[in-house]
Amino acid sequence: MNTPKLFASLSQAAHQAPRSAALHSLGLALGFAAAASSAGCVDEFKGSNVQIDFAAAIPAQDRPGVPLVAGHVPANAHFRLYAISETKDEQGVVTASSLFELQRFEIQNVLNLNSPCLIDEDRRSRYRGVHVFQIANRIANDTGITDIANPPVESPERDLIELATAQERVSRARTVGAQVKAITSASSVNYPTIGTKCSDAPDFDDTLIPPPNCADDESNRVRLLRCQELWAANPDFYEGRDSILASPLNGTYAGVVVGRNPINQSAIGGSQFFVDEALGGFGAFAVYWQYDDADGDGQPDYPATVPVADRSDVGQLYMYGTSSTVTRGVQKVQMRSITNAALSANMAIFADLGEDNVHF
Repeated sequence: MNTPKLFASLSQAAHQAPRSAALHSLGLALGFAAAASSAGCVDEFKGSNVQIDFAAAIPAQDRPGVPLVAGHVPANAHFRLYAISETKDEQGVVTASSLFELQRFEIQNVLNLNSPCLIDEDRRSRYRGVHVFQIANRIANDTGITDIANPPVESPERDLIELATAQERVSRARTVGAQVKAITSASSVNYPTIGTKCSDAPDFDDTLIPPPNCADDESNRVRLLRCQELWAANPDFYEGRDSILASPLNGTYAGVVVGRNPINQSAIGGSQFFVDEALGGFGAFAVYWQYDDADGDGQPDYPATVPVADRSDVGQLYMYGTSSTVTRGVQKVQMRSITNAALSANMAIFADLGEDNVHF
């Protein structure tokens, strides 16, 4: 089979299936089973479970306002996972291919270190709504401890512990946020205009998200309110949580790219989606990236610099692979880029879950 020609044909024939919802967290229990009758049957999920290990070399998408790095996917784009149905002639040559969209997702840093909404949202927090990077500064200001190594002699031990914990939290958030990449829900939303003044300024605008450096109680209250409004209006917009990576402040977390936890060097990686389609009959799969449709006109927002001939409703091929059956109901797919061997992913598909009925 002529693989490059197949790739070219895939961009010409795309039949998209409805998007499927991803898990909100890898830590969530499988929740699609419900009691069906007094006989004890379980109402099974009839789709498939797709598990993907993206190689460590997969880069996070570039952030808005940052010059695009060669080989990176831009911020105003997303990935699409496709199942491919192929028609072959008697000699085994592919004569037609159709793409069925299974899932949209983004690959981005697990924490956006430049986000105005990287906040402490915990209801138990002493400074709820404060930007994470200002927690230690606020505690230092309130306790008068400017140097944790040489605190005032009268400083209570509780204050010392709280400040030391906050400083370590900020340090870990910066380290993890810069090095760990997450697979998340896809959204075309960007942050709105950020305010420039704290609440004590005469011209403070409480309709805007206050800048991160404003850590007073009123600024924290307004920041919390405005960020929650943004999240409620855009449920797919991902905002990571530094305290529990698998439970983001907003959006969907499906896992992380293979790598090492920078805090303790333990191995991390792996993501999964549940899709509505039974994927047992598909022989190939591909990941494409496509520009977002931020203006809602039904067309990807291609930059003017992209020639019309290079534009596609499907997107740009990122990686591709054929599937093989490992055991009953389980398929294995090794996907690779045709331009960069380091861009790869191992995928396991537990197809046709509805065939495994459970009785008790």
